[in-house]
Order: sequence, then structure tokens, then C-alpha cells
Amino acid sequence: MRKWNNPDDKKAACTAVLKKIMSDKSFGAKCLESDDFARKAFQTIGEIEVPEDAKVVFLP
Repeated sequence: MRKWNNPDDKKAACTAVLKKIMSDKSFGAKCLESDDFARKAFQTIGEIEVPEDAKVVFLP
């Protein structure tokens, strides 16, 4: 599992999530609709531990 406080891990998690969004438009739409879904995307697709005090938000 990647670590949130490691910049390289955070970059790798962002890249993984963005690749998923580019290949699956419905996944991207769900990230826009729900901050909770976006957080879970980082945890599952990005394989990174997202701290409770961090907010994950996607904007169109």
C-alpha cells in the first residue's frame, strides 16, 4: 500500500486513478458525482492510504 505522505506514492496513485478515468468514462462520472467514491477510488485503484482528514475532490 502506498503512503499518502510520500510524494512519489501520491503521484503514482493519481496517475493510476487518472488512467482508469481515461479508460472508463462512467468511472470518471462517478468520481465527479461523489467525493466518497473518489476517495475509495484512490484507496482501491490508486492503492494509497488516504488519511481521514484529507478530502478527495474531482472537478469537471
